[in-house]
Amino acid sequence: MGDVAIISMTYIVLALLLVNRQTLVTHIVLYSGMLPLAVVLSIGLFIIYGLYTLQYISKSISKIKTKILRYGITV
Repeated sequence: MGDVAIISMTYIVLALLLVNRQTLVTHIVLYSGMLPLAVVLSIGLFIIYGLYTLQYISKSISKIKTKILRYGITV
């Protein structure tokens, strides 16, 4: 899920740097509405190229659960 965070942050930073401030303020709803689409398309590309699989996601979640149980971290 760190990949998704990087994609989201990149999208936001590039929008702030490349888009004119006046335009950004005027069309903020459009730009914020495109973020979920950009994330879904990026995850789709990760899956197509074999960089993201359900097995990888479930493995990551099980590692997190193991660390929570081992160290007694409460969520």
